[in-house]
This record gives sequence, C-alpha cells and structure tokens, in this order.
Amino acid sequence: MNNICYFHVKDGVLMIAEYINENYMTFMILFSLIAAMIVNKDVEIPASKLFITGITMLIVISLNDLLYLYQQEMFARPDMRSTALTIRTWGDTISFILRPVLIMIEIFMVVPEQKLRKLCAVPAILNGLVFSTAVFGSKTAFWIDSQNSFIGGPMHFTIYMTQIVYIMLLLVFSVINFKQSNRGKSIMLITMFLQAVFVAIREYLYISPSFTNAVTALCMLDYYIYLATIERQTISDSLLQKELDLTKSELMVLRNQIQPHFIYNVLSMIRSLTRTDTEKAVQAINNFSKYLKTHIKAIQNEDMIPFEEELKNVRVYVDLAQTDYPGEIELVCDFEETDFTIPALSLEPIVENAIQHGISRRGGKITITTRRSDGTMTISISDNGTAKKDITPKFTERLGVGLENTRRRLAVQCGGHMETQLTESGCTVTISIPCARRDNDEDTGSR
Repeated sequence: MNNICYFHVKDGVLMIAEYINENYMTFMILFSLIAAMIVNKDVEIPASKLFITGITMLIVISLNDLLYLYQQEMFARPDMRSTALTIRTWGDTISFILRPVLIMIEIFMVVPEQKLRKLCAVPAILNGLVFSTAVFGSKTAFWIDSQNSFIGGPMHFTIYMTQIVYIMLLLVFSVINFKQSNRGKSIMLITMFLQAVFVAIREYLYISPSFTNAVTALCMLDYYIYLATIERQTISDSLLQKELDLTKSELMVLRNQIQPHFIYNVLSMIRSLTRTDTEKAVQAINNFSKYLKTHIKAIQNEDMIPFEEELKNVRVYVDLAQTDYPGEIELVCDFEETDFTIPALSLEPIVENAIQHGISRRGGKITITTRRSDGTMTISISDNGTAKKDITPKFTERLGVGLENTRRRLAVQCGGHMETQLTESGCTVTISIPCARRDNDEDTGSR
C-alpha cells in the first residue's frame, strides 16, 4: 500500500514538473505583466480590468495542459477511462471556448465603444455555444474517441472562423489607426494581428498549445507596457501644462502688482506739481500719458521682449521723472550687445528705485551696461546716489515690491537672477540671464 501511495506521489510530482517546464515562459511573462500592473496601480491604465480577465483566462487555458497530463494517467487505468474521457472533453471544451475570447479581449482593449464591443462579441458567443454541446455528448463540434484521440466534428471549423473574423478586425483597426497617424497604436495592433494569425495556425495544426499561450501572454504584456507608457506620458504632459498655467498665473499676478505701485508714485508726483508749477504739471501729464501707453503694453506682454524695447520704457520714465526733479538725471548707456530679449518691465522698476531712493531730488547719474560672458548676458544698473549713508527703514523700500517682483519674474520667466550691491558711492543691481535660455525664448517667440 505504501509503495502504491509513493508511486502516485512520485507521478504527481513528475507531472507538475513537466507541466511547469511546458508552461515556464507563459508563467514568466504573466508574472512580468502582473508585476507591471502592480507597479502602475497608482495610474489609471485603460482596459486594466480586461487585462486581469485575459490573465485569468490564459491561466485557466494553461491549466488544461496539467489536466491533460492527469487525464492520460487516468486513461491508463481501465476502470478510470470513462472519467478520463469526460475530464478531457470538459477541458478541451473550455479551452476551445476561451481561446477566441482571448483575441476578443485584445480587440476590446482597442475598442472603447460599448456597442461595437457587443457586436464584436457575437462570433465568440456563437463559437462558445457550438463547442459547449460537446459536454452533453454531441459530436457537432468534437468528441474524444475510445482511444483518447481528439476528433473534430462538422462544426469544429467555427473556432477558426471566429479567429479569422477577429484577425480581420485587428487588421481593420490597424489600418484605421495608421490613417489617423496613431503610429504607436498601429504597431501594437499589427503585433497583435500577427500573434492572432500565429495562434490560429497552431490551433489548426494542434501544435504545442503551451507555446501558443506564451505568445499570447507576450502580446498582452507588450500592449500593457505600451498603454502604461502612453498613460504616464499623458500624465506627465498634463502636469507640465498645469505647471505652465501656474507659471503664467504667477507672472500675471507679478505684472499686475507693478501697475498700481507705479501709478501711485506718478500721481503723487503730479499732485505735488499742481501745487507748485502748473506748467510742469501739464508736461508731466503728457509724459505720463506717453508712459502709460508703453507701460500697459509691457504689462500685457506675456513673452520676453527685445532689450531695446525695454530700454524705451526706461527712457520714457526718466523723462517723466525729470519733470519733477530739480537735479539733472543723467542716463548713461554702455552696451556691448543689445540684440537679446528680457522680461517686460524688468529694467524700469530698478531705474525707478534708483531715481526715487538713490540719487533722489539732488540728481545724479544712472549707468546701464550690458556684457556677454561665459554663456550669460549680464545687465548692470548703477547709480551714484547716497546708498549706504542713507539706509533707514524707509530706504529698505528700495529693495521692496518693485525689485522683489522683478527678481521673481526673472527666475520664473527666463531662469535669470538678480543681485544688489550697496556701497558708499551708490547701488548696483546686476541681472544675469542664461544665453541658452534666452535664445530658446527668442525662437519660441518667433514661432
């Protein structure tokens, strides 16, 4: 009795070992697919439930190989032959019903419309009805004879016709996607089309079902990786677009902060002039009108603007300020290069601070220089004002809204940065803009 039990256990181990050896590649590919689905569980991959259904069906189909090995062992025993024939009939019936369904699932993965899916399911349903008759003893689809041999019935061709229909559907969808320039999806569909042809041929010749399972699993893995890649790229593009929208909103807020700050300063100056010099007040209003035209245009500009255009804003402001300042304001320009772009209203606030808080009403000189060095464009704005001598809590406003606003816009809009240096003889503000970033912005603006 012990020897008999040991023999059965030994046969069972050998049987499982043979089954695993036959289906090794299928299991490894399915394991990779499941691992990929776990890794991407935080991403909503299209047709994820269909992939789970496909994996389950493929495992069930592969288990039929193990069932067949067990059935052969049973068939070797005369008293178990009837049961063995029944087991094989059920196993083959399930396998022949599910194989076309696997191709149908592949079609469902690329067809989102429910009505079209229902239409595509008709061939698989008809095939299932035909082959299900075998478990009731009908020889319409197939039967297993007394020698344990598979015999095809008059309607056995339905499985091949079903597969041919699905193969043609995959080909049609490939052509449609190719015409719509969806090249990536077309390549995957063509891969699935070739796989379906391969499976159908091997089914017809009844050659190594385990190898066919591996090919099917590989096709599912390839298509899942394709969908996961596309979905992650879509998420990445969406996040990038949101980041760009946020950046634009931030720039809009920063630009809008400049306008009331500037208008308040100029109106205060004009109000002062109306009490002391009416003629100068009228001149200031004219200059203010001219300045508003260029200033508001700059505020509304979301792109980088030519340096020379920003320089015009500076000159108009200096002319406006000179109306109210008894001391002469001298603007000195020392440019090594002017053919580059800069964020709108990035120089004018610095010059405004230099005039109001640096040289003040005593007058003085403001020097603007440009230099290119080591892939960086450097713009310096210097004044010869009182600087360190007059540092008070009020004086810190010089580094307040206007300059901090400019600093942030430079960083967000062009990757530039700004430094401020106070000395006994004045203040120097230095703006550095990466040339590579600047050139890209020029190209973008030109398009």
